[in-house]
Amino acid sequence: MFLVMCSSRMSSHAGILPFRHLGDFLNSCSSVAVQASLPHVKCKTELATEEWVLMEQVVSALTYFEEATKSVSQVSACLSDAIPLINSLRRVLERIKNTTAMDDNAYSPEYNAFILNLIAGINDRFDYLETDETFILATALDPRYKLRTFTLQSTSVNASA
Repeated sequence: MFLVMCSSRMSSHAGILPFRHLGDFLNSCSSVAVQASLPHVKCKTELATEEWVLMEQVVSALTYFEEATKSVSQVSACLSDAIPLINSLRRVLERIKNTTAMDDNAYSPEYNAFILNLIAGINDRFDYLETDETFILATALDPRYKLRTFTLQSTSVNASA
């Protein structure tokens, strides 16, 4: 039943399974494998072990982005949440990157490249936050964050002045 539901969604999304369904897909991988081997199902039925492992790792990394998305989507989200949220995503990804660098055998080159691309994407998209006066003031004036969430020393000094 899950596979039929996924296959109709996959066809409507050009073969891409939405992130929110990847975890469910992984949790039911044995039933998916059985269902996929049935003759009436027309899809790539065999995922290599490495592909399953890679999918689990990607879902694990993207979970942090899902939580960040939920956080900024709340009615109570503030502008002052932006810098701490982005910096926490950076820290998590750097920790994952350092873990993958320490244990080459546990992670595939594709996963390492994925993490590096996420870090580069966040840096490209959000590097301006700690130099934007509006974001700096909003974060510095919020009693939850004050000055301890800035990664740039110059931003902390400028915000306190």
